[in-house]
Amino acid sequence: MATELPQMETLQQAIERLRELGYIQDWYAKDGSLRCGASEVTYDPATVTVDHIVRFEGMSDPGDEAILFALTTDCSRRGLYSASYGADTPPADIAVMQALPAIAT
Repeated sequence: MATELPQMETLQQAIERLRELGYIQDWYAKDGSLRCGASEVTYDPATVTVDHIVRFEGMSDPGDEAILFALTTDCSRRGLYSASYGADTPPADIAVMQALPAIAT
């Protein structure tokens, strides 16, 4: 008898789950900084706290790889930052991900 594997969470499901936990800002990479999509305020990625990381891998296409970070700033703003993950990662995203501190254990 085969064991049924649990269904993997999609990127949208992970975003919705983390939004329910208060990660309401949307951030993107710009010139080595994290920029808020709504207010255009920028944050140094080295100064944020990485609360959660969720990675996604495509079923058959390495181009479907993505990563989602749930982050908190030093002024207690919580938000999400997502990027492609792998060989096709844009340089701006690489710079931000390299500057993010390690996740607390």
